[in-house]
Amino acid sequence: MIKKEILLSKIPFSHSLKDGTAILDITTDGRYWRTSRLLGADLIRISAAQDIPVLISWISEKEQDEYDILTQLFKEIENSSVIITYNGTAFDVPHLTRKAQAYALFSPFSGKEFRDLFIEYKPLAILLGLPSRRLEDFSERLPSASFLRNDAERLLAVTCFDSFISFFRGSYRFVSAALERDVIIYSLSLRENVPFRVSLPDGPFYIILEGGLAKLSVRIIGGKLRRYYTNIKDYDYLPAEGCAIHKSMSAFVEKNRKEKAVRTNCFTLINYSGKLLEDNEDTAKYISSVLEYLYSR
Repeated sequence: MIKKEILLSKIPFSHSLKDGTAILDITTDGRYWRTSRLLGADLIRISAAQDIPVLISWISEKEQDEYDILTQLFKEIENSSVIITYNGTAFDVPHLTRKAQAYALFSPFSGKEFRDLFIEYKPLAILLGLPSRRLEDFSERLPSASFLRNDAERLLAVTCFDSFISFFRGSYRFVSAALERDVIIYSLSLRENVPFRVSLPDGPFYIILEGGLAKLSVRIIGGKLRRYYTNIKDYDYLPAEGCAIHKSMSAFVEKNRKEKAVRTNCFTLINYSGKLLEDNEDTAKYISSVLEYLYSR
């Protein structure tokens, strides 16, 4: 068995990761745990006590090395509180758990918090127009892509995408708003910088994310703004009125005057008010609804 420890000083990652986080990736020669062999494992430790993440790699040289890799890997995992994987809840963790049972080893995963970025980042793959949800598709968008040598390092790097998720979930601060003809332009300050520039047009909205700033443009149509809803199944669209209404109200509308709402028409109309240029509760709610709509692609 070969064991290596490497400091990952060139790879940027999300600094919002919890102390005691570990990034886990394993390599096997088959999918079924009983007939496959563990060929290698990578574990990246992230701790407040050490600014630079440490990569520990184990490589099997012979069949008997599997047991030694498991015992050393499990010992390292025991000291971690959060486990980050990519599709690991479907493969890596169950695979290692069954291996532990086969060797009568204590599984280190009990009581741990798990983050599977394959699941968490699904909306981002659609939002950013990635060709697929492969880890490589995410990592290739990063400026640090040329430094990444294996999936564990790619997984560490793509944690920077947490900044996108945090933003769309409300991690920002209102800076200013301006009216230019029939468009409101909101400037928002992000809590954590995004790793690269993104521009997203979507219906009456256009958003640009760059560094620690977001510019959100909202078009005013006929003196009105569109307030979109993501709980589409609760709404019906009224073609004649050009907007959607909640099913509690559409129940009283004739069937030939309504249709099922879809993402692009599930909105109600609100009158434009100059108050939407101010930092207040109404503005905050409206911006939040726009971001929720954009993230729901």
